[in-house]
Parts: sequence; C-alpha cells; structure tokens
Amino acid sequence: MNSQKSNIDYSKVHANHYSLLANIRKAPWVSSDKLVTAIRASIIIYTMFYMVLILIPRPLTPSFNSWIYTLRVPYHMLFPLSTILTSIAGVDMLYIVHLLLLSVNMDYLEVIYNSFSEPGFVQQYSILSIVLAVVNFLLFFYWSIPNRLLFINTFQIGVEVRAQTPYNILKRIGLIWFVGFISIFTFITVIDKYPTEGMSEISLSKLNMCFESEVYLRFAFMLLIEYLMYQQCHPLFKYDLKTLLDCRGASNIAYTGIFMIYFVYFLSIIFLGPITGLGVEWFDKHDETIQLVNLGMQVLYLIRFYFLWHLSIRDFAKESSNYDNTKPDYPQWSWEWKTNPYFTDVV
Repeated sequence: MNSQKSNIDYSKVHANHYSLLANIRKAPWVSSDKLVTAIRASIIIYTMFYMVLILIPRPLTPSFNSWIYTLRVPYHMLFPLSTILTSIAGVDMLYIVHLLLLSVNMDYLEVIYNSFSEPGFVQQYSILSIVLAVVNFLLFFYWSIPNRLLFINTFQIGVEVRAQTPYNILKRIGLIWFVGFISIFTFITVIDKYPTEGMSEISLSKLNMCFESEVYLRFAFMLLIEYLMYQQCHPLFKYDLKTLLDCRGASNIAYTGIFMIYFVYFLSIIFLGPITGLGVEWFDKHDETIQLVNLGMQVLYLIRFYFLWHLSIRDFAKESSNYDNTKPDYPQWSWEWKTNPYFTDVV
C-alpha cells in the first residue's frame, strides 16, 4: 500500500480546485439552466426559512417541536440534491451561498434559548451543543466545503474529457436519493402524526424512541449517498459494482465504519423500542445520559469530513496522474475548458 501511495502524483490537485476564495473570485453567479436554477434557488430559500425558524424566539410546545422534527428532514436531505444538481453545470455562486449557509448546523443551535445559568442536564446539553456547533463550523470550512468544490470542479473536467456525462451523478444517485428522502420523510411524518391520546406510558416511550432513531437513519443515508457519489461518479474513472466496496485505504475503511455504526445504532433502537420493548424501561431511566451520548455520537458525523476529503483527493490524484500521459496541459478550473482549445477540440 505504501508503494502505491508513493506513486501517486498530488501535484495536479490544484488549490484552485477546492479553494473557497478562489472559487468565489472565479465562479459565475449561475451556471445551470432555468429549471435547475429554480430548483436550487428553492432549496436555498427553504434552508434560510428553516434557519430563521430555529433562530427566532418560539413557543417550546410539543406541537411546534413536532413541526421542527418534520421540517428538519428536508433541511438536511436537500443538501445532497443541491450537490447533485450543481454537478450538471459546475460550481457557481448559488452553490457557494448554500455551502456557506450549511456551515452553521442548526441542529446544534436549537438550544440557544435554553437556560445556561442553572447547573444540571440542560446546561450540560446546551454547552455541549454550542461547542459542537463551533467544531462543525470549523471542520465544514476546512474539509467539507473544499471537498465539494473539488468534486464538482473535477467532475466537470471529467465531463470534458468524456470520462463522464453531465447527468451521470443525477442518473446514478438521483433515484436512490429520492427513495431515501421519501422513506425518511414518510417515517418521521407518520411518527409525528401518530395519535397519542389515550396511549400508555410504555407506548409513548416507544414513540419517543422512534423519534430518537430518525437522526441515525438520516445520518446513515447521508453517508451512503456521499459514499456512492464519490465512489461511483469519480470525475476521471468509472467504477463498477465490484469495486464499490473496495477498501482502498484507511479513509475508505473508516468512512464505511461510521456508516455501519449509525445504521446498526438505528436498528438497535428500533429493535429494543418499538419492536420488542426490551429497552424501553432502561431508556426511560437513563434518558438524560442517553441524550448526552447521542449528542456525543454526532462527533463521528463531523469527522467524516476528514475521511471523505482524503478518500476523494487520493482517488482524483491517482486518476489525474494517469491522465497526464496524454493530456499534459491539464487545466486547473472546470470552466477553463471554455478557453483551452487543446481540450475543447478533444473528441
């Protein structure tokens, strides 16, 4: 493995591929057609709506909180759709604005109106949430935003050298995203609208455990979508099914491991709660501790940025090194193809 790594030339992974400031200076305002632009703009408007909803003072009632649970699903699930649609035409300011908005994870800021002065569970949970919000912000800027800019910019280069087609990501991942989105949205909607009048305490606890499990199902699905996107839609190489689970490095193994942890945790909650009821009493007894553990487990979701970055940049460096044998003037920008006659004339 070390010899293979030493043969990879990282010199062709230009900073312009992933630098946020460089992309802001060079990217067009809008690169997609009218229909795709309208969809992407709607996603940004919804994102801002949800952020405002969380930040403004609001009644902490069960009915309002149930709406937050439901609205949270599109807030997160529309992010991969935005990336999929942006990949069709390339990075633009519309996508960069969306990335900047998502650098502030609203899940951690729902506690801003909690009481921080009184010692106890609420104080501990609130402080830990704010700390994770800051960590998420830093890691999102350092790894997540560059990773997505790298992916889309280099994907457009892959389109120009005929290694990909503009709609490859949409065709390969779009249906999987749609099925996942509908499944999770239906799951949380059914739980939210389930009649609770006259329910026993055990049944209510089972219902609460269903709410608790949703976040881990969503995490697992988001990890799966990202993995499929970066593995099956690589800009310069067409992976097939037999190489999908090819463990080609530590980052690949770690990323897959995080996905498995979340999915197994989701299944465990569903099995111990709604299905068998074996863990209901224990979960109720240790509810506060479990809440803190659940919040701590989200750290895994944050550090995925690191593994995904190394996974994608290694693959791109390897394939671009191979491509240099025939394309010595390899461009730095996805939009540089428009001004480089050597590549625009490639058939």
